[in-house]
Amino acid sequence: MGLYVPPSGGDRYFALPILSVFPKSWLEIMLEWFELANLNRGYEINQ
Repeated sequence: MGLYVPPSGGDRYFALPILSVFPKSWLEIMLEWFELANLNRGYEINQ
């Protein structure tokens, strides 16, 4: 399965199918990474 970067706002939806694949710790790390990416992207756009 390749890594697909969805349009803005689609990161959370894209991460949902991965819930049953990664352990809880990996899931938490990935969700935090997605949150930071969304915050950074929004900050850059607003500048």
